[in-house]
Amino acid sequence: MQKEVKEKPRYAVVAAVQLPSVSDVEFEASLTELRELAKTLGFTVTRTFMQKRSGFDSTAYLGVGGDTPLC
Repeated sequence: MQKEVKEKPRYAVVAAVQLPSVSDVEFEASLTELRELAKTLGFTVTRTFMQKRSGFDSTAYLGVGGDTPLC
């Protein structure tokens, strides 16, 4: 008799920054692609965090207001 092995669920969050040079349509397409990639890898995306910023901060990917714990 074979023993059934159940895999633990795998969860992911998507965090993305939209720069001024990226249109809303392009940004949403990138988010969709990231979510689909996560799904293909066996993850369930539980949350998506997005920010519109003029540029990247050298100390943090997400800017002020984005440093709230993700969990």
